[in-house]
Amino acid sequence: MKIDITEDRIIRLRDVFTGVLFETKEGEKLGVCMRDGGFEISVKDQSIKSDTEYYNTYSILGGVVTQMLHTAAKVDTPDSA
Repeated sequence: MKIDITEDRIIRLRDVFTGVLFETKEGEKLGVCMRDGGFEISVKDQSIKSDTEYYNTYSILGGVVTQMLHTAAKVDTPDSA
């Protein structure tokens, strides 16, 4: 991964092939990684309330957004460790 700052003072990440997870204090989650010249973005589906987190995954390539997957991931809790 390469990190620098643009002239406009924006943090720029390059060659990010391992995912980066953004998470708000309210639990909103957005995962981003680079894939084959494009991007893969996973967004937590907040409409489903359960012990399992559901994500919608999208591919962005050449300015075209395509939904790829709707997946489930078990939530890690202190009791499950």
